[in-house]
Amino acid sequence: MRLFFAGVIVGLLIALGVAVILSVYDQQEQPAKEIVVKQISGEKIDHSKVTYTGGSIKFTTVAEGKGEIFTEIPIVNVPEAKAWLQNNNAVMLELLLLDQRMCGVSYLRRWGNFSAGGGVIVSESSFEGIKIQTQYSFSL
Repeated sequence: MRLFFAGVIVGLLIALGVAVILSVYDQQEQPAKEIVVKQISGEKIDHSKVTYTGGSIKFTTVAEGKGEIFTEIPIVNVPEAKAWLQNNNAVMLELLLLDQRMCGVSYLRRWGNFSAGGGVIVSESSFEGIKIQTQYSFSL
């Protein structure tokens, strides 16, 4: 039993170390893509001062004629951003084909790029144990 707990502790320390290292190197934000303005009719317009703060996309629109417009779009209006911000819970099902068939079910909760959770593993004949999981999401 001591060996099991030692393995769990070593696994948690390794996962925590990897998460910390990746979070330090993953801090580089990619520059935003340029806003494309296609004039259909009327005066020429230009978007400037684009910021992504406070949960929204904000920018100023200036026309060659009269007028200036400030636009604020809540990021939850972008479907992909809404899914990332609001879908923070996950259930994972797995099938392990070892000497005997085992199944597992886990629950994970996501905070930003880091997820943590746990679950159970059962075989065809008995309860095999619990598992603790961590996950770190990043781009390549």
